[in-house]
Amino acid sequence: MKSNRLINLIFVFLMVLPFGNLSAQYRGDIAIAERYLQWAENAISEGHWDKAKAALERASDFSDVLSDISYLMAHAILKDNGNRRLVLAVLDQAIKTGHWIRYTEAQAKLLQAEQFIILRNYYAALNSLEDFKNISGDNIESVLLRLTAYKGLNDFTRFRLHITEALSHYPRDPRPVKVFFEYAQRKEPDETDADLLELIMKRLPFILEADSDLAWMAVSHFADLEEARRLLAVYRSGSIKGRTDFKPNPASIVPALNLGLLDDFDAIEELFDKNSIDKDLIINIGNLLRSEEGRERMAEKLRSFSGEITEDEDMDGIFENRAVYKQGILQEYFHDADQDGSNDTIVFFKDGEIQLAEIFSLPAKETGRLSAVVSWEQYPSVQQIVLGKETYFFAPRAFQYAAVELIDIGGLIFPQINLFSQGLTELMLYSFASSVERPSPDFEGGIEYLMLEDGVPVRSEIKVNDKTVSLTVFEKGIPVIQRIDLLNND
Repeated sequence: MKSNRLINLIFVFLMVLPFGNLSAQYRGDIAIAERYLQWAENAISEGHWDKAKAALERASDFSDVLSDISYLMAHAILKDNGNRRLVLAVLDQAIKTGHWIRYTEAQAKLLQAEQFIILRNYYAALNSLEDFKNISGDNIESVLLRLTAYKGLNDFTRFRLHITEALSHYPRDPRPVKVFFEYAQRKEPDETDADLLELIMKRLPFILEADSDLAWMAVSHFADLEEARRLLAVYRSGSIKGRTDFKPNPASIVPALNLGLLDDFDAIEELFDKNSIDKDLIINIGNLLRSEEGRERMAEKLRSFSGEITEDEDMDGIFENRAVYKQGILQEYFHDADQDGSNDTIVFFKDGEIQLAEIFSLPAKETGRLSAVVSWEQYPSVQQIVLGKETYFFAPRAFQYAAVELIDIGGLIFPQINLFSQGLTELMLYSFASSVERPSPDFEGGIEYLMLEDGVPVRSEIKVNDKTVSLTVFEKGIPVIQRIDLLNND
């Protein structure tokens, strides 16, 4: 309690400091920078990441004298589910500053590599890992990240080489084994993997206690089905770790159903025990159901489902798609294509029908990307699109834009990005719009209403305070009549 009060007092002190004057007077003062770092670390030790982030933001003027400030800020951004590209930017600042007192450049390089892997920039990750190795030598964390990068690149030759080394250097660590099983889920092991698989299966009984999830991941590699069934039953009972509160991984439902440890109804009840479910898990379990009664029960559960269904397209452990449901009715859909932590597409539904979407597609000088807000009157027929400060209006059925396609998973509708749909461009919108509303560049506070035919201007009216101040008529896109009324005379 006393330490919590201390953190709160420090935070209040930080917030009331005349920081603009302080940074101007003491900018470059390493002692002041260390003080802010200590305040942030104290807040983090008490679990107050929000206060730590606020302190680090106020200490940003000292990031060019102390790398630790930017490094901690990277962790604070991640804790706040912030954009991973921003994380990389502050890590770059930390590495560029090159003055460390608590943390190290090697730690920054490791965190940098992890972010690059999540963003699927595997070559950049490998470069960061090479820097890490040159600075401090490899450790198990860097080895695992390198394996993940080669797996992401489908460079199976180098993957096999490095996982062989990992199994040799870390024989009792379960993590390289888990990476191998994840690799085996994406690529059916062949004769080149046989020696690795044989070694792993021999070691399996000795490392299961360190990570019991290896049990369900291993069952498909057993030649003896009874042995596979026995191990899976032990895992799902919690006996491996001897815990009465053990909850088996939802992914283990599939082999348990396939091997007869669960019947249709038990598998379905366990699947819907959580309010966040993986889409592929629904499909895989649905395909294994043996009875018509089981399939009907699955359909009933889906039709009444409230929660979210996620999709991990590349099977890297991070979902790109998330759909939210209420009593089986689709409410919202979120898509993060590059896994940077910021959604690229958000779609809103009403009574299960697509109504509105916010699509981040075009670059913007101010924010780095520009959002287009698309409104449909009857999907995929667009009614209007707001892009930046311009609003485009369309005649009925004049512009068809299918941002997502809807697929059926056991009677429930799930959205997916339409890969065949073109991205929105200003040229496309002008070509199909019947009119555009936009700020006037010539009259302060004025709004221009521009009528179009096949992308060609027909008429332009500019209003200020709802009064017309300019009227222009076009022929073949060329102005032929213009009237300007600055006095607002009728």
